[in-house]
Amino acid sequence: MRALFEQLLDDGEAGIERLIVERAQENVQLDFKTKKNALRGTFEDEDRKVFGKALSALANSAGGLLVYGITAKKGADDIDCAQAPAVPIAEIERFKSEAIRAAGDLLMPRYDGISIDHIPTVADPTSGYLLIYVERSDRRPHRCEAKGEKQYYKRAGDSSFAMEHYDIEDAFSRTKNPTISVEYILHGGGVSGPVIYKEIRVDLVNNSDVIAKYPYIKFSNMHCVNRARFTPTLEGFTLTSEADGMTVAGSADVVVHPHCRRTIFWLEVAVSSLNGVQVIGEESAQTAVVGLLYQAGCEGSKPVRGEKVWYGRELFPPN
Repeated sequence: MRALFEQLLDDGEAGIERLIVERAQENVQLDFKTKKNALRGTFEDEDRKVFGKALSALANSAGGLLVYGITAKKGADDIDCAQAPAVPIAEIERFKSEAIRAAGDLLMPRYDGISIDHIPTVADPTSGYLLIYVERSDRRPHRCEAKGEKQYYKRAGDSSFAMEHYDIEDAFSRTKNPTISVEYILHGGGVSGPVIYKEIRVDLVNNSDVIAKYPYIKFSNMHCVNRARFTPTLEGFTLTSEADGMTVAGSADVVVHPHCRRTIFWLEVAVSSLNGVQVIGEESAQTAVVGLLYQAGCEGSKPVRGEKVWYGRELFPPN
């Protein structure tokens, strides 16, 4: 849903119209709403109830996207989906501002995994549509704090429901998910004839209070970075080569303890001599840029993705 959120912002009103033309259906991660009074940008009590209930349900379930300005109901064919016409909201900037404030007040505990933006209409830029992207919360459950509500909600199918007492007990007793980060440490190297190798140690760091099981890291788009030839794959890990990279995954016996790190692999960058000049690949060792994309995680964690870049002069400083 994050991708749809960003795509709609890029497409503008045409993206909203496309959802209607394609008769998009609500689901566990997609919810359409209309404002009680679309001619005003202020939040009324009913708006706060609807908004708080939707935020609670999405945060407590799989996360998702809330779109204000689209009617979802059954048509003549009895299919419940986005229907024409769209219902843009007047004073959209004001509505957005009040939604941002309300998002901070309507959930307990407070939650910062909410992104809010708007799409103006072409005919009148002061009116438009509001998009709210809610990430699944690791601190769930979140209670709706709107006046007269004070309930926990969850998302099921295309609707939001008040959580039963056993849902709430389960959510409170659920173990917090681990969070993983990646660190790269320059770690010596070796020499093989005219080639010099610089090793890079790859550590997974557990930043949470619970054990991280089945840790893994996936490398892709590897530019002048290879598996280290001087160090074997660690015990308990398997290496799978792929078209543009590799994946290193730990078995059931491999864990990263809370607030600890574990070395998972070694990479290397090689410098060779070409016509008396040190090169990495075909570039000068001092100006070359090497790097890779990575994705790492463990059981129950959100994948962490990023790009790591090294400069040749950093790996092989001039004498």
